[in-house]
Amino acid sequence: MVVEGQTEEAFVKRVLAPHFEPLGIYLTVVIVETSRAASGAKRRGGGGNWSHYERDILKLLNASHFAMVTMLLDFYAYPSNAPGADCAKPHQPRECAQARQDALAASIGDPRFRPFVLLHEFETLVFAAASGRSSILGLQDAAQALGRELDEFGGDPELLDDSPDTAPSKRIARVSDLLK
Repeated sequence: MVVEGQTEEAFVKRVLAPHFEPLGIYLTVVIVETSRAASGAKRRGGGGNWSHYERDILKLLNASHFAMVTMLLDFYAYPSNAPGADCAKPHQPRECAQARQDALAASIGDPRFRPFVLLHEFETLVFAAASGRSSILGLQDAAQALGRELDEFGGDPELLDDSPDTAPSKRIARVSDLLK
């Protein structure tokens, strides 16, 4: 599974993988490599150019031991050069997310590739979990801090994504010391 960043990686490893393993399905998580530093070190995570995702997806598909390759990509900040980025349904985001998934699958052209475009920024789900049940996070203090962030929006996590500076990931970073 190709993911955007560390939050998605942790979710796959800690939440999804344990549910799949009893079925004999083992998930391998790959954070998309977005660039390289001048030192040659790889930089990972956080949106970026579609070519980075495509490169990592094709590498995985070329490794014959993977039965399926998927991705978790946020609708918000979808790469502007990705297939389906020109979706012309601004007031129909669910239909546009599906159109983008269809375009991604067609562009890769391998039946083992099944893309997933998440309608809301992934980190919004962390807020939804915190507001619904603090025990999901396992940390009462963190859940309460995230809940206070939600209070600004009447408890609706879908309204958090109001700008790049106040996106859910930025809000989570503000309470990250409680999440450790």
